[in-house]
Formats: sequence, structure tokens, C-alpha cells
Amino acid sequence: MGDCARAWAIVTLAASIGVACGESAATATLTVVRPAGLDFGSAELIVYDEGARCIGTEVAGGTEIDRIAISIGETLTVAVDPGDVAFALVAFDGDAEVARGCSSESLQAGDHREVDIDLVDVSCFGEPAELIEFGAVHAGDTRGGKENMDGCETRGGPERYYRMFLDRGAAPAQLVITTDLEGTISDTVVRVRTTCDERASELLCFDGPTGPDTTSVMARDGGVYYVIVDSTTAPGPFELQVIALIDRQGE
Repeated sequence: MGDCARAWAIVTLAASIGVACGESAATATLTVVRPAGLDFGSAELIVYDEGARCIGTEVAGGTEIDRIAISIGETLTVAVDPGDVAFALVAFDGDAEVARGCSSESLQAGDHREVDIDLVDVSCFGEPAELIEFGAVHAGDTRGGKENMDGCETRGGPERYYRMFLDRGAAPAQLVITTDLEGTISDTVVRVRTTCDERASELLCFDGPTGPDTTSVMARDGGVYYVIVDSTTAPGPFELQVIALIDRQGE
């Protein structure tokens, strides 16, 4: 396939322009700039092929075809085959992911297209929120965590933050959240929010009897949900698992 059968795009965080295919010197350039108030040291551009789409800051469908590290102020060249593709931009503070952005595009050969990717803070109170997979067991420890939230009805303790992505095709779904697993030897409190640092977005705060907890909440829309494992008087190691039970009654 020749160069002119490819779609090229220039992607920036602040402003973007496109380059039409048709000249041998045509290139696609990504330039990463740090938005005001967001602290990160490096970034990666992830390119997904045919069938990928963005839901908020996350990518659904498609296959990752390229992952390119890029530093602040650096530029690089990107070329993609025509079709429905997605560009995800991930920013890191050290090894911790702190911000994401996504843009899905339907590109034709020779397209002149502007592609804007706005970074969104996906941290919690400035702390990393680890992306977790449904069904997998994730080990954590509330000792040494920050104390940014009160308990459901009492004063809270150190917390750990997680986020999970529910595809809109799987919504609505009942999210079953448990710390009642072998690795939990501490008292836990479980929260679910749609925006980590906004209490008004809280869907659930559950503090059962002393020890691990099992609870559930309905996720009515696709998107990102934050799970916060809080503690009370006994922070320590825990294991977390979230299972999505898809509700097909409304179909």
C-alpha cells in the first residue's frame, strides 16, 4: 500500500491540524504539552485499529496496533490505515497513570483531519487510581494510604483507589464488589463513585461488620467507575474483586 492510501493526522493536546496525503513530505505529528494544573512527566500514544471507539477516556473494541512513548515537548510521526480507529493518550507521573484522553475517528485515505485529545485527570485526590479488570482479584494494602474521605457514618482511615471501565454495551449491570477473600486481613469499607473526588457522585458507601465486605450496586451507564477501598481502625492488606452481572431484562 502506497503512502497516499494511508490517512494521516496531526494530534496535539492544545491545538491540532491535519496534513492531507498527496505529497511525499506529508507527515502526522503528535506534540505533547502539559495542560495547566496537571502534573505528569511522560506520555504514551496508543493507536487502535478498525472497530475501536472511545467511551469517555477509555477505548472499547479494536486491537492495539502501536504504543509510542513520548516526552513533554517531543514530536513524533503517526500513520494509520483508513477506517474507524482510536487514539488514546496516557500521561504518567513516574510509573503511575494520572491522566488519559481518547479520540475515535473514521478516516479515509488522504483525509485532512483535525484530531483533538483532551487529557482528563483519572487520579483520585492526586493519587493513582489503578485500572482493574472485572473478575480478577487485585491485592492491596490500605496501610500508608491517604485519608481523604470520611467513613460511611464514622471517621474513615487510609484508602486505596481503583477505577474500572464498563462498556456501554454491557450496561446496565449489577456490580458485585467483595473484599471477602483469602488475602483480606483488615477491616474494609467499600465505595463506588463516578467521579472520584466528588461525594455527590457516590453510588455506594458500604461498611459492614468488622472485617471484609461484600456488596453490590447498579451501574446504569457505560463509562468509568471508581472503587475506593477505605479502612476504619484497622488498615492492612486486602484483596478486591468486582464482577459485572449484565442486566438483559430491558432488552
